[in-house]
Amino acid sequence: MEIIRLTATDHPRYTAFRNIYDISFPIYEQRTVEQQQDAFSDSRYHLDCYIDPVNDLLLGFIAYWRFDSYTYVEHFAIHPNERGKGLGGLILKNLIEQESGRVLLEIDPVTDKVSAARLHFYQLHGFVENPYLHTHPAYRKGYPDHSLVVLSSGETIPDIEYKRFASDLNRVIMKKGRFITFPFSLYSFFLFFTQRFQGCEECGTFTFFRLEPELSVMLFNKVFAKHQT
Repeated sequence: MEIIRLTATDHPRYTAFRNIYDISFPIYEQRTVEQQQDAFSDSRYHLDCYIDPVNDLLLGFIAYWRFDSYTYVEHFAIHPNERGKGLGGLILKNLIEQESGRVLLEIDPVTDKVSAARLHFYQLHGFVENPYLHTHPAYRKGYPDHSLVVLSSGETIPDIEYKRFASDLNRVIMKKGRFITFPFSLYSFFLFFTQRFQGCEECGTFTFFRLEPELSVMLFNKVFAKHQT
């Protein structure tokens, strides 16, 4: 197995990478070519492709960002013909061993057998779920932000580490500008008034309501999006 690092969209292997990328992720989770080149221009971004040198085929890839205290896996996929053969586990093992800090990644919430199997795969390779309500900004205009589950290698991350990751995700990786991370008490206060009163009748002169957790997080981030981290 050969590992080749792509560094530009004009790399000879870029088209093969993109073929796997485009069929592995919904469009709102895909970088445009321009966004991909922008990522390449940041020294913290790395895109490693796993090559079968005998048949000269790109079998899979992992794209990740290396920060001071952790590594974030942005995209990770295996060619459909190569899934279930152990390559995905090998790539994760290699990444965890080469990185000095914790490894973070995101998956879709478990809603069916496919998503449950995906979570089980990562759990088998040492990842655990974190309890934070988390949204990832859409890569394309016209698409909403989407709820994901944050996984971490080894053990769950404390609140302060999650806030650092959320800030890096929005400001550095997605370039969405400033992202506010309030103390947990204030965030809990916000969730209290948007989630805790389902089915409650009028209390005095106030009528309380409930938002789904995912909508609460999106509203919270949007309301305070202009504030300094």
